[in-house]
Amino acid sequence: MESPEDEAVGEQAVPEGDAESLQKQANALIQEGRYAEAEPYYRGCLRDVKATLGKDHPGYGAALYELARVLSAQGKHAEAEGLLRRALTLFERAPGVEQPPFEQALHTLAGVLGAQDKFKDAEVLLRAALVTQERALGAEHPSLGPTLTNLAIALVQEQRLADAEPVVARSLHIAETHHGEAHAETARILTISAQIQAALGKDEARVTARRALTALVAVHGEEHPLVQDVQPILREIAEPSTELDALLEQGAEALEARDADAAIAILGPLVERAGKEGLLPLEASASGMLAQALFVTGRKEEALGKARRALEIAEEAGQDDAARHFRDLVEVMEGTEAGANIPDAFQAQVQAAVEVARSGDVKGASNALGKLADDAQEAGASGAEATARIVLGQILKAAGDAEMADTHLRRALAIAEQVGDDAATDHIRGMLAAAAPSHDGAANGVKPPGPPET
Repeated sequence: MESPEDEAVGEQAVPEGDAESLQKQANALIQEGRYAEAEPYYRGCLRDVKATLGKDHPGYGAALYELARVLSAQGKHAEAEGLLRRALTLFERAPGVEQPPFEQALHTLAGVLGAQDKFKDAEVLLRAALVTQERALGAEHPSLGPTLTNLAIALVQEQRLADAEPVVARSLHIAETHHGEAHAETARILTISAQIQAALGKDEARVTARRALTALVAVHGEEHPLVQDVQPILREIAEPSTELDALLEQGAEALEARDADAAIAILGPLVERAGKEGLLPLEASASGMLAQALFVTGRKEEALGKARRALEIAEEAGQDDAARHFRDLVEVMEGTEAGANIPDAFQAQVQAAVEVARSGDVKGASNALGKLADDAQEAGASGAEATARIVLGQILKAAGDAEMADTHLRRALAIAEQVGDDAATDHIRGMLAAAAPSHDGAANGVKPPGPPET
């Protein structure tokens, strides 16, 4: 059975000549971007090297690598993969993993695998190479940096952001130690790290993004195409757009006012823009709200698609609270007739918790309302949060837990004051004034009032 390199030098029409002359002609064509025309020259070079040096010589590995690069540039990734795997084996044996040929073949192969969506294969390859490099070079050698960085990229492509974060952090440490801040490799890793941190909702993403911007400009200059490409993304992470935040707030206000059409008009373009710009936390929040607005207008399938997208982003980022909220939203939509108002479904959940309290299960009711309040807070649904906390405060007061009742009522008061709801503010202040400790309604027989309107 022929190996990939045997096929590459098989009965194909290739120019005559020795490897050196063919290599020069191929390189000249590559300089002009004429990859298809260069390919036969690289095949002829491979044929000549095989004949003169043999298939186990590192020079043959170099010829395999060059042909693979020109194949990959033309999108012939499957053929390039086989040649690169053979070249990598030769380079690992000689001249060794500490030499540039090994690294070049390794990272080119990782890119070729990624181009074929073989992200798991890329991860396996890079993890194995990392072990080999660590054994030969030590854990802090600069050659490990690119391997770690590409491994982090493979993990991101597998949607495993939480796993990618410590890998890229280790790569950054190596780059900072050996290259310093104003270096192309450090700038590249900072750029990747900032985007991973932002997708995970980490506060340190802003600082990392600012460092990445500074390093990129120092290395490449303000006008470099790379800087121009990533600058908008990093600036958005470093200083989130007040315009986008304002749009999200307007969408939330329209949703709370039950103006579904206005909410869709605001949130639809916002979701699309956030998706294009890679602003995952914003996309998740806006998608969750848009899902509710779509559902109210009877567009259940579209609504579920947006809600599931929000859930997917939260799960990939490891944001458990947000994921729980979006999971509940999906479940409510799946079990509710299209056209119903999600706030009405929320009110039904609050009322169900009240009935649980009336049955004597104060702890169960408190847990349910606490979860509803936390989910609403995570989603930015201030009215729903205030409602849940008011009812929770009433139940806790009736159960004799005046301190916790006071905590939840004061949170509800802050929300009412923030949104300028004077009626709710006066109502909650009255409840707080009357919230003296009481023990005569504890445990069984508690009969808290129904949920108020906010």
